[in-house]
Amino acid sequence: TAVWQRQLHPVRGNLTCMTLALELALELLPGAWLDWGRHGILADWNRSFPHLCNNAFLMRTDRYAEVVGHPEIDARTDEVTMNRVLHEGDGPMCFLSHSFGVHPAWGTFGSDKKTELEDWALSSIIGHLPAGAE
Repeated sequence: TAVWQRQLHPVRGNLTCMTLALELALELLPGAWLDWGRHGILADWNRSFPHLCNNAFLMRTDRYAEVVGHPEIDARTDEVTMNRVLHEGDGPMCFLSHSFGVHPAWGTFGSDKKTELEDWALSSIIGHLPAGAE
């Protein structure tokens, strides 16, 4: 069974690891978050990156209609079905090179902890925006 089918995330079940992963990502913000000059498109035809997390994504409307109209769509999230449709097809997944997304937390440990980590991430990101960009 593929990772996207099992809905496994490496830090989802461990609060210490989830918090540490977020902390390490947030430490990279000053040097990487707004470094826009070096981003290119990385087309992954070989599916070297096996799972698409929906931090941000772009797809054609007709492809997204396949996702939300899929007979096995998960009513809670489109992420699993989006990966299913991608893996059933033969197109590449495309990414911005030299970039990363921040996925602060999963709801595994309750909404209070999730909200706390999301607030921490958002305030860190806002704190690194150029003046006037807020």
